[in-house]
Amino acid sequence: MPRPIVLATRHFPTAVERRLDTLFEARLNPDDRVWDAAEIARRAEGAHGLMIAAGQRMDRAAIAALPAGIRIIATF
Repeated sequence: MPRPIVLATRHFPTAVERRLDTLFEARLNPDDRVWDAAEIARRAEGAHGLMIAAGQRMDRAAIAALPAGIRIIATF
């Protein structure tokens, strides 16, 4: 069975990204670029979840723009 896909919107500590990649098919942001809502929505195509940084803005409009397949948004 394929692992769920999780998009990490920022660069997280190595141990966190390693664990994320162990449990899921992780799409990481190694350059730690700040993505706007449109970029997050584009990169989230085909993903099942998002892991965002605690200070990252995720308002109603940003959530509404996400693909229908996103089932969970978690913060670190």
